[in-house]
Amino acid sequence: MAGIREVKVAEVNYKQAVSEFNDAQRQVDALEAEALKALTGENQLDLGVVNSMLLKQKARLDAAAKKKEEAKVLLEMEKNNKKANEVQVDEILSWASRFDDTSYEAKYLVIAQLVDRIEIRKNDGYDITIHWRMTAEQFLGRKTEASA
Repeated sequence: MAGIREVKVAEVNYKQAVSEFNDAQRQVDALEAEALKALTGENQLDLGVVNSMLLKQKARLDAAAKKKEEAKVLLEMEKNNKKANEVQVDEILSWASRFDDTSYEAKYLVIAQLVDRIEIRKNDGYDITIHWRMTAEQFLGRKTEASA
């Protein structure tokens, strides 16, 4: 489940990727300006050195752009997962309030349909094991990976 922590981590990763991309872009822009100055004679730098540095920085810029895009996709996925989880929690809470408002007989029927058996063992306290008739995914209406 994606929560607030996962979204915040994804946001930090995205901000870091954007910062790295911006730094690489500034360095490429500066090298292009130096190359232009070398071509016009305003600067005495060797154009070959500037061009080799420019190629390295463009490769770094491309890698930073890819990393930024991947971080953006991951951030969007985490935000979407968080929204989906919030919807599921709201749905379960609404079921809980409806369950609270039903009669004893209706509650009994619902529990009888959901629970297969309950085992109680006495140790230093009590160990209670509930065996359900369905998985959480089935209850929430989602297919499991095995049945998909």
